[in-house]
Amino acid sequence: MANTADISRGMILKLDGSLYSVVEFGENKTARAAAKVWAKLKGVDNSRTIEKTWNSGDNIYPVRVEKENTNIFTRTKPATTLWIIPLSSR
Repeated sequence: MANTADISRGMILKLDGSLYSVVEFGENKTARAAAKVWAKLKGVDNSRTIEKTWNSGDNIYPVRVEKENTNIFTRTKPATTLWIIPLSSR
């Protein structure tokens, strides 16, 4: 769990059971009221685009998404990462 201060472009959020990627975000501060954070979101599992507004400090639910790609393999050692890219994908 995170709060609205942690929003960044490309972050994937879970809203109402669907996954959305952050396209744009910003903050609207006023003198008398609490700050509002807005974001333009694009659906990952659908093609909808929505705008969502939160009060500053509200909780959001970021999701880590891993995509499987069979052409790139990684092997991690203690301080190095080795990338092996097949010749067919160059």
